[in-house]
Amino acid sequence: MLKKDNSIINNALAYLTGGVNISGGWLNVEGSNFHDNEVAISINNQNLNRIKVNRSKFSNNNSFDVYYGGNSGSALNFQYNWWGNSNGPSKTCYQDDCYYEKLEREINFSNWLKSENFHDPVILIPGILGSQKKDGKWSMDLVLHTYDNLYSEFTNNGYTPDVDLFEFPYEWRDSNIENAKLLENKIQEIKEKNNWPKVDIVAHSMGGLLAREYVESDYYADDVDQLVTLGTPNNGAPEAYLKWDGDGWFWGLNDVYTKHILGQEADESGYADTFDYIHQRPISSIQELLPVYDYLQDVENNNQYKIYPKDYPTNNFLENLNSASEKEKLNNIEFDKIPPTVIIASPQDNQTYKNNQILEIKYTVSDETTSSDKIKTELFLDDQVIDANNNNKIDLSLEHLGTHTFSIIAEDEVGNKSEETKISFESKTDIDAIINNVNHYFNLNLITKKSAKQLLTARLNAIKIKINLLKIFQNKWMSKFAKERIMENMKKEINKEIEKLISDIENKNNFRENIDGKVGDILVEGLKNSEL
Repeated sequence: MLKKDNSIINNALAYLTGGVNISGGWLNVEGSNFHDNEVAISINNQNLNRIKVNRSKFSNNNSFDVYYGGNSGSALNFQYNWWGNSNGPSKTCYQDDCYYEKLEREINFSNWLKSENFHDPVILIPGILGSQKKDGKWSMDLVLHTYDNLYSEFTNNGYTPDVDLFEFPYEWRDSNIENAKLLENKIQEIKEKNNWPKVDIVAHSMGGLLAREYVESDYYADDVDQLVTLGTPNNGAPEAYLKWDGDGWFWGLNDVYTKHILGQEADESGYADTFDYIHQRPISSIQELLPVYDYLQDVENNNQYKIYPKDYPTNNFLENLNSASEKEKLNNIEFDKIPPTVIIASPQDNQTYKNNQILEIKYTVSDETTSSDKIKTELFLDDQVIDANNNNKIDLSLEHLGTHTFSIIAEDEVGNKSEETKISFESKTDIDAIINNVNHYFNLNLITKKSAKQLLTARLNAIKIKINLLKIFQNKWMSKFAKERIMENMKKEINKEIEKLISDIENKNNFRENIDGKVGDILVEGLKNSEL
């Protein structure tokens, strides 16, 4: 029973008599799944303003999805939920009236989800220099196209521009404090357009500070579900000191371009130089990127760090943003830091396989906060990426003998990467596997002439017959001396034929011109190391 402040976010409650029972206190539920309970949520003796259950799912609950034991005349806030049907909560109608089968008392279930699977609209926020104005309108990264790949990742995963995927370009020269107020307006516009209570934000570099300024502000409307920051300098960037305090620049593309832009603007606006322009305009964003930690070293004092803030330009913006009272406000924002979990089923760890096998790759990937279809995986064999065209198979006939390492790295939609999951297996061969592989190579056009394939197969079969005879003699009863002499002679003859075949395969004027180079090497390796 929940009796105090409680938030349930991204959870599943199932197979319970009562998924949640609350009597007194607060209840805030988002992104959760209530299914297969007797009663999903039961509420008694409750101030209704303290109850909010949104963006969640209800399905297959036996008696009630929501049971309210009071009669206040007000409706509980259960908006933006999935009720197991695109038409909303199930109901039964009689001639004069209808009732909702699994809702007891007044429940506000408006704006219900029409589909079980949903996601929040996403706003992409660029960093410094990531926005340009064209024809009087701000656009995102028209010059360097830094964010094209990120944008494509979302569109490739089902997001639609200006429907549930939005950009927030802004005047990056201005203070993040002012731009955060514009972000508030953008979020409100998206919420109204989509009739949806929250957005997700993916912000790069300084864009992350801008987003934090909004989330930590007094006017924040509790309307950001997930904030993903990429390369955000939450404690500032030492490079900003060079620009703010001495007009110093590096030779990277961004710095060269930024210096050119600001220099041109300084000339056009009548400033003495770029330094004067940065301070007098001012370019507030550069000051707001100054580090709030010791970063200057005194070369005359054994490279000791100068203590901040003595002799440093200050950054009140970041000091305030990183204060304990402000950072506490981020507790209401979900930060997904959990990487996916990978389990490899095939190939099996520490297993030995014949090299004429084609191994099917089988694995499972799971993540507490991301659906499996939104998790990207990279597959590696011996640290080399496995081509997606291989249809999740490993053709051992094309790999060298010995120990192999198969590994997988998984990455969820917000960039959390799993540690590399590894297994090791062995690849061995024998005469039967080599013969099978010759036919396989021919089918793959790695042995290009049928006559070469037939001759190679015939010679391998001749070796196989002698190997089988050798095995018969190993089990044949005869005197030890006679058996050893016969077997020794047979082994010499077999090895002689193998060496001759190896020589012919390696001879470019014979087999080799009709055999792929790697395949030829693998055949030679197999003949030298096979368990004959």
